[in-house]
Amino acid sequence: MPAILHFAIDTPLRRVFDYLPAANVDDIRPGMRAWLPFGKRRIVGMLLSIDTHSAVPLIKLRRITEIIDAQPVLDPIMLGILQWAADYYHHPIGEVIAAAIPQALREGAPAFATEKCWLLTALGMSDAVIATPTRAVRMHALLKMLSDGKPHHDHTLADHRAALRTLHKRGYVDAVLVKPEVTAVSQHANDTMAPELTQAQVSALQTITSALGSFRTLLLYGVTGSGKTEVYLRSIACVLERGEQALVLAPEIALTPQLVERFRSRFNVPIVVLHSGLTNSERLAAWRAAREGSAGIIIGTRSAIFTSLAKPGLIIVDEEHDSSYKQQEGFRYSARDLAIVRAQRHGVPVILGSATPALETLHRARKQSADLLTLPQRAGFALTPTLKLIDLRHHATNQGLSTPVMQAIRLISIHKDKYCCT
Repeated sequence: MPAILHFAIDTPLRRVFDYLPAANVDDIRPGMRAWLPFGKRRIVGMLLSIDTHSAVPLIKLRRITEIIDAQPVLDPIMLGILQWAADYYHHPIGEVIAAAIPQALREGAPAFATEKCWLLTALGMSDAVIATPTRAVRMHALLKMLSDGKPHHDHTLADHRAALRTLHKRGYVDAVLVKPEVTAVSQHANDTMAPELTQAQVSALQTITSALGSFRTLLLYGVTGSGKTEVYLRSIACVLERGEQALVLAPEIALTPQLVERFRSRFNVPIVVLHSGLTNSERLAAWRAAREGSAGIIIGTRSAIFTSLAKPGLIIVDEEHDSSYKQQEGFRYSARDLAIVRAQRHGVPVILGSATPALETLHRARKQSADLLTLPQRAGFALTPTLKLIDLRHHATNQGLSTPVMQAIRLISIHKDKYCCT
C-alpha cells in the first residue's frame, strides 16, 4: 500500500484531506507544509500524519505538488496541542492551525530565516583562479577570498557585485541559502535594578525555581502592588540561566509596552513581542526568533500561546482572570487553559498571577495548597489604600461622582506633595 498523507487545510470542514506523496519526495514528516492541488487552486496544507489507509479510493487521490519545508514547522508536541485544542473546542483542525501560525506561513513563506551566501563551484575550485587573467584584479581577489571553502555572506560582498555576476555567469561561483547561526540564550540580568524581596516573594520564588524542569500549575495570588512582576523577573532569570525560554502572556496590547520596557531594562537578551498590532512581516520575524531559539523571552497577548519555542522553560499568564484571554470569534479558546495544557505537554511550570483570581483557578489551587503562592502585603513602602463605602442614597452626584469623592479629590490636589510620591 502506498503512503497516505493526512493534511489539515484552512477550511471550515471538520475533516482532514488525504493525498499521495509526490514521486520525487522521500522525506516528509508530520508538521511540514506542502503545496496541494485543491480543486482548481493550489493551497498550503499542514501534514498531520502518515497512514496506509484512506476512506477515499486510491484512484481518486491526488498527489501533492511540492514540499515547502526541509524540517517540520510544528514540532510533535505543538502539533499534538493543536489537535487536542481542535477536539476540545470542537473546531476544524485546519482553522485551528491557521490561527496558530503567522499569515505569511499560511501563504507558503519560508518558516526559517535564511541568508544568501556564495561558494566556489567545482569548476571554480579546480581552475578558475588560474584561468582568470591577472588584469581582472577584482575577480582574482574575489576568487582568492572564496577559495577557503566557507560560505561568504552576500552582505559582506557588497563591494564585489559586478565581479560576482561575472563569475556566476561563467559557472565559477554559486549562491546558496544557509540558516543563520543562532546564539545560545544566556542570562544577562541587571541585578542593580532589582529591589529587595519581601519574605513572601522569596518563598514564592523558591517554590517556582524548585519546580523548573517539571510540570506544575502555580497560582501567584498577590494584592495589587505586592510585587508579582518582580517574582516573574527573578523566575525568568533562573530560566535563562538554564538556557531555556520564557513565554509571558499579558491580557491587553495596552499593557504590553510597559511590561516589555521593564523586561528590557532588566535583561540583556533578545525579547520579541507578539500581538494583533504587528504587520505580517513583523509577526513572522518574531515567530522565527522564538522558534529558532534566538529570543529568550516572548511576550504577547492571547494568540502568543501558540508560538513555537525551541526550548520552553516557563509559561506565565499575568492577570489570569482577565476575560481578554478568551477568544470570542472564529476559533474560540481560552489562552489561560491552553497555557496549562501546553505547560503539561512540555513538562514545565506555569504561573497564573492575579490579585483577583478566577474562582475556578482559586479552587484548583486551594485543593493543592502547595501550589498556592500568596503575597499578602504590598512591596516596599507602598501602603494599602483606605477603602470607604459611600451610600449614594444620602449623597448627591455630579456626572457620576459623589460629593465625598469630589471632596477627597480636591483635598489631594491641594496637598499633592503630602499624598503623592515623586
